[in-house]
Amino acid sequence: MTILPELRDSLMRTRPEPILGELRDGLVGAHRQPRMRRRIALAGLLAGAGLLATAGALAATGVIAVGDPVKPKHVNRDPARAMGVPLDGSARLLALRART
Repeated sequence: MTILPELRDSLMRTRPEPILGELRDGLVGAHRQPRMRRRIALAGLLAGAGLLATAGALAATGVIAVGDPVKPKHVNRDPARAMGVPLDGSARLLALRART
């Protein structure tokens, strides 16, 4: 059983008019408060989803590295194969010109 009826009766006996106005104001304020909580929760959810989507896009494009970098097991530096081995001082710049 609850004590709400007894509490209501005792409140009505002590302050009948002012308590009803305060009760009404409290109920109106309590009714508006969950809406604000829902809006804040929705804004937080949208912000979190946006951050998650951004992180996924950055990881997919390689901006965010996922995992350890792959290191070659063996590097073949045979001068007779493919492009050979670069020699010191043998690098040259290409003669490219571009308009600025």
